[in-house]
Amino acid sequence: MKKLVGLCALVTGMAFSNAHAVMLQVDATSGILTGATGVNVGGHLYDVAFMEGTCADVFGVCDPSHFTFTTNTSASVAAQALLDQVLIDSALGLFDSTPGLTLGCDPLATACNMITPFELTTSNSNPVVGGSFAQNHFNEEGDFPHYGQLGVSDDSSLNTGLTWAVWSASTVDVPEPGTLMLLGAGLFSLAATRGRKRSTRQLTD
Repeated sequence: MKKLVGLCALVTGMAFSNAHAVMLQVDATSGILTGATGVNVGGHLYDVAFMEGTCADVFGVCDPSHFTFTTNTSASVAAQALLDQVLIDSALGLFDSTPGLTLGCDPLATACNMITPFELTTSNSNPVVGGSFAQNHFNEEGDFPHYGQLGVSDDSSLNTGLTWAVWSASTVDVPEPGTLMLLGAGLFSLAATRGRKRSTRQLTD
């Protein structure tokens, strides 16, 4: 009975934790953060990789059909997920307070932006990529997502404060919080039923 109740508590605890699914990808030699797997964006899990180059270099074709998120709202949610779940200080590295530890960012940078693109538009008759920039600042108060633009032919590797966030459906198979909560509720119900049967048996005896 105690073991079953303990398992219920564990499952319920997992249901309220977003971080359990995220695995940071860190270069073993340099300690540079290159991406992450299992990032929860609006209830769905994604993998993200930080990459440098032009839009076409990174996405093959610089077109919204090649972007994972295609609205300002969804891209902003993804950018916030980077700040909350990936660009964090942990035993693997101080990726929040040291922005220069992310791929594409200057080692001495006080802030760096990860671009999640969602549209292709024009500015002064020039084609530009619009995206949600996850600004990671060494000061926590400077961490926030914001809209920004980058020229289609601009190379992020020439700007030490920018890097692309390339998203894809996650390869990590982790139960969603809602599934875990249902499992926890079922286990609690089973524990309660077993407890009632035991009490009834003792009264009968």
